[in-house]
Formats: sequence, structure tokens, C-alpha cells
Amino acid sequence: MQKLAFVSVITALETFLWETIVYWVDHDEDVLRNIVTKIEVFRDKEMKLGEIFIRHTNLKGEIKGYLQNLVWHNWRSVSPLFKLGLGIDIPSFKQFDEALVKRHDIVHRSGLTKVGWPIAVSIIEINKLCEQVKIFAAAVNKALDERIDAANVDLTVSD
Repeated sequence: MQKLAFVSVITALETFLWETIVYWVDHDEDVLRNIVTKIEVFRDKEMKLGEIFIRHTNLKGEIKGYLQNLVWHNWRSVSPLFKLGLGIDIPSFKQFDEALVKRHDIVHRSGLTKVGWPIAVSIIEINKLCEQVKIFAAAVNKALDERIDAANVDLTVSD
């Protein structure tokens, strides 16, 4: 149970990252524009002139499709979405590196290391990881609040 709880904390972090980016893609045209013009995978994508209107119409869907397939614990892919897409600085993901290796062994190696040693997870480790994620998420939310205040972004939801 402790291994599952530990893995779930990393999953919660990934979900937080995913939901944050998708929210802003849906609600802020500047974020959409930043992702298309500053994130390499979109910025450097070739397109035939005849596709321009179709691609423009489905641009948000194309970005969300990319986000859906992104590995959210691949920090090198995730960081630019926040830095370049949202225009905010987030804390380093380095603090999660050890937990990510442990998560990988639990999920992909049936709870064993590469050499076959069982992975142990303590309640203290789980609590520490929870606290790290909580502090990380609070820092991201603070940076987003500052971005909203500085840009005077309208968050009115219209449906």
C-alpha cells in the first residue's frame, strides 16, 4: 500500500502540471500563442499553405493532443511549457529526481531495482514527498497569481 501511495503522489504532481497547462490553453490566447511560437515542437513544425485554415481552426485541439501524449514527469518537456508558454518561473524539478527513479522501479519493475533489490517506501518518505509537492504547487500557483495581477488577465469563464 505504501508503494502505491508513493506512486500516487507523483501522479498527483503530474496531474497538477497537466491541468494547469490545459486550463491556461483553454482560457488565455496569449498562452496559446506563446506555446505555438516559443515551444520548439510547434514553432518548428512545417505546414503547407493549403493547410493553414484547417490547422488554425484546430490549433487548440492540436496543442491539447500534444499535451495529452506528453510524459508529465519528463521535466525537460514540461519546464518550457511553464517558462515559455505561461511565462512563469517554477521551482526546480530536481527535488523529485530520486522519487521519480523510485516510482519508475515500483511501476515498471514490479517494485524492484535494476539489480533485483526490493524497493522500500516508508510513511516518512511519503509524507516528505507530499510536502514537497504541496510546496511546489503553492509556488506555481503564486507565480500564476503574480502573472494574472501583472497582466490583468480576465478569467471570466464563458460557456
